[in-house]
Amino acid sequence: MNAAERNLTKQVGKNIQMRRKKLALSQERMAERIGIGQQSLSSMERGAIAPKFERLPVIAETLNCSVADLFRISEKDRERFESIVSDLVNDLDVEERAAILEVIARMAHVFRVHRQPERA
Repeated sequence: MNAAERNLTKQVGKNIQMRRKKLALSQERMAERIGIGQQSLSSMERGAIAPKFERLPVIAETLNCSVADLFRISEKDRERFESIVSDLVNDLDVEERAAILEVIARMAHVFRVHRQPERA
């Protein structure tokens, strides 16, 4: 896993943990609801492992948020993330950058389709 992937994995884990605690869900109960072991959830929250892509909608539903919310970052973190992404694509040619933008656009579409309305 490269630095950008590690940072994203840690951000998602931090968001999962923050939302789980806000809902007063134990790790054990949350893990049961999303169909994984408590140790796996703990590793996910620490950013040691990333959640499987197909599990993201279940995690988001359990946490009463959208899939996109699991990836949200603070302004400071956003600037750092943008810098990392920029560094990752800096030496790519125009066609390679376009391919990456296509992947991002498709992922954004998936997130929008699976977005849960915010619950008060």
